[in-house]
Amino acid sequence: MERVRNWARVRQIVAVAMRYGFQQAVQEAESAQKGLLRRFRREEATPDPALARMASGERLRRMLEALGPTFIKLGQLLSTRPDLVPRWAVDELVKLQDRVAPMPLEVVRAQLEAELGAPPERLFRSFDPEPLGTASLGQVHRAVLPSGEVVAVKVQRPGIEKVVQRDLSVLADLAEMFEGRLGMTRHIKLTKVVAELNQALRDELVYTIEGRNAERMMQIVTPDDRVRIPKIYWPLTTARILTTEMFEAAKLTDPDQPPPAMRPELARRLARFALKQILIEGFFHCDPHAGNLMVFPDGSLGVIDWGQVGILTRRMRESLDEIFIGIATRDTERLTEEIVRLGLADEHSDLEGFRYDLNRSLDRYFHLPRTEFPLSSVLRTILELSYEHGVHLPTEVPMLIKVLVATEGTCLGLDPAFDLRAEFAPVARQIVGAQFDPEQVLKHLVAGGRQLNRFVTALPRQLANILDRVEGGNLTVRVERDLEGPTRQVGRSINRLSLAAVGGGVMVAGALTMDHHPTLGMTVFLSGAVAAVLVVIAVLRGERL
Repeated sequence: MERVRNWARVRQIVAVAMRYGFQQAVQEAESAQKGLLRRFRREEATPDPALARMASGERLRRMLEALGPTFIKLGQLLSTRPDLVPRWAVDELVKLQDRVAPMPLEVVRAQLEAELGAPPERLFRSFDPEPLGTASLGQVHRAVLPSGEVVAVKVQRPGIEKVVQRDLSVLADLAEMFEGRLGMTRHIKLTKVVAELNQALRDELVYTIEGRNAERMMQIVTPDDRVRIPKIYWPLTTARILTTEMFEAAKLTDPDQPPPAMRPELARRLARFALKQILIEGFFHCDPHAGNLMVFPDGSLGVIDWGQVGILTRRMRESLDEIFIGIATRDTERLTEEIVRLGLADEHSDLEGFRYDLNRSLDRYFHLPRTEFPLSSVLRTILELSYEHGVHLPTEVPMLIKVLVATEGTCLGLDPAFDLRAEFAPVARQIVGAQFDPEQVLKHLVAGGRQLNRFVTALPRQLANILDRVEGGNLTVRVERDLEGPTRQVGRSINRLSLAAVGGGVMVAGALTMDHHPTLGMTVFLSGAVAAVLVVIAVLRGERL
């Protein structure tokens, strides 16, 4: 039955798409599926002449808004992916707005009672019937606890979870059906995009996840950060109700806020906090626009709405470390190679063109003043070049770029003379210091030892398999016409193996010498150990050696 319900929704989607002038896309979809969609077209699904005069990007945005919250979230997700969609679409998708009528107070009361077991008058000293903000998933009300504490109560719309799940199911079916078959989306992994949307929406629908995110960040911030995260009131929080501390502070969007004397320092504090989240902690707020930022009279920064966060893997953080050190040291070659290494290429990708254009853009960035070429421009250029050259970037990269672009924009709004590049240097020094922390070196050494152990254990079996295939005439060898890259990689591998062998030999020699000459033996042993550690770190970080 789910498939039947999905196709009923597909019929609605097709009708809306045609009304907004996307007949060609519908026809291409029909062709790809041999007319499978034709039976769902409606007579009334004809193009609206008023809409036909609009540009394609505006019609796309309005169509997604007409289709409801799931499609609005899809558009917002795609607005952060210039590596997947063209610029004309991105420029309109960033304007998507989640405009819905507020829930009646009776519905809010019923939801509170169903989730918390009591009506609002028993739970709160007062509860404002007018919402502070309204969205398609829920709305926020101001309330006062019996203790006198002022709180913000987010209430989820009843039934919205079923609506979102239905649409996600539809999108999953369509993505699987049309993956790789539509010319306009052939280079996009549709199923992966829908999976990202699925995860993001499901997280937003479970309010306890937002609460845990805020608590995690509360444990990260220090007094020196001068950043405040709202407290979570867990007895009044469920998967569909979230009760948090209400900041009595000015929003950055408020007129004449913050005071002019406070703005330059506040911009620096915001930038440092964003870089700390990304590069030091690997856990960051994904939507740092001015509406989610508040300023207290003492100059402290308040950050609200922790429903969308990013989490970076260790390998991604190490790559980002290299990128930001490259920015801080103006090392264009290092920066270019690290970004290229992050890219996911296939037979249609133009890596050399991507490398050349990227290197040229980064060189401009380092030699032009910030007013002519801000960081946001070079970050957008990276995404646009990846789209142009067919290089797919990991999901985390466009998300990080969105955060940094938003952060730089907010900081420039506070202080027009602000230069985000100036904030990279102290963070880069902190990163380099952390790389040589004994605990981190030990972790790398242990990880490298495990990798080496797996390699040594698997090598005989892999060699036996290769020899068996050679003997049976089943071995296929792929020859690359461009041998420069593979040759360079082989050379690096030989260098690493040589240094590893020398280091191991030196360690053995040192160990044998210790009985007769302890000081000399220990010195020789430690020299070999340092060489081994350098090899392990280079292997883990993919560096040249």
